[in-house]
Amino acid sequence: MHHRVRFLLLFVCLLTLAACGSTTAGNSSPTAPPTTAQSTPTNTPASGMTVYTSPDHTYHISYPSGWQAQPADGNPGKVDFSGPNQNFEVTDDAGTKGADPAQLITDYCNAIGQTTSQVVTGTPVVLAGQTWFKAQCGDDPQPSEPLVVEVVTYQGAVYQIDYSSPAASFQADDTAYYAPMEQSFQFLT
Repeated sequence: MHHRVRFLLLFVCLLTLAACGSTTAGNSSPTAPPTTAQSTPTNTPASGMTVYTSPDHTYHISYPSGWQAQPADGNPGKVDFSGPNQNFEVTDDAGTKGADPAQLITDYCNAIGQTTSQVVTGTPVVLAGQTWFKAQCGDDPQPSEPLVVEVVTYQGAVYQIDYSSPAASFQADDTAYYAPMEQSFQFLT
């Protein structure tokens, strides 16, 4: 008899479990699909860098923490980042949209006294998914202070990055400062 009672209890337990499982399986109430977090651009700077965001929140860029960032030429759309012997500038209204990038750079170089007798030749460079045009000012193949200029038209405005330092330290400055700054540049809108 004890055998039958145990068997009966076991049978009832199994039926109960089966019923619960089938009720849960049969109850297919709709569930929300899993959500994934949207990735947003971060402005976490690399070690030793500080983030600058443009006054109109169009872009941000990281620059060395010991450098100064200030509006250039009284223009809030033009910011100058300066180190002890380095200069890096970003301008958000650097010419006529739709103009030839090589001509924009040539005109800029000539306007600031870095005379270029012919239209500069340059190369495309991709910064944060945008293709910029990059060239060096001046006709001198060995200038005392190289000046590199990059331009892009973005949402109807011409943006320009330019940087320079004495020739003796230019390559080291490019590696340590200018290239990381370029790579950190990102449009936010």
